[in-house]
Amino acid sequence: MATGKHILVVEDAEDLATVLRDRFRREGYNVETVRDGESALHATEQFSFDLILLDLMLPGISGFEVCRQLRQRDHATPILMLTARSETVDKIVGLRLGADDYVTKPFDMGELVARVEALLRRVFQAFSALYRHRRRRTRLQAASGSG
Repeated sequence: MATGKHILVVEDAEDLATVLRDRFRREGYNVETVRDGESALHATEQFSFDLILLDLMLPGISGFEVCRQLRQRDHATPILMLTARSETVDKIVGLRLGADDYVTKPFDMGELVARVEALLRRVFQAFSALYRHRRRRTRLQAASGSG
């Protein structure tokens, strides 16, 4: 159970957005949903998310463009693309634009939850390692007198 992690679901299909929101809330996540790319970009400017579930075929700004803009802004938030576009070229484009994972619809909800957990676990481990490294460096600098 992942308590307190904040997920942004970007999905224009209201029924799927509701299913995703409800399932991840039951798993202990805080979940916000938006229906289009422009709203997704606005939400990421206003709030901090631990992970973004991003559909590709959105009204207005596409999921590809949302991903590209987020990465251009140096957003490090993990992005999992969740889409009906199953062609290999789409997967390659999504991953090269900065997505961390790519899941095609239809999907198994248990697998999706496991992929989200894995992405968040890797991010937590990376930040923990960075924190430990910085603490060691600070202690070494203090011990050598070069603060």
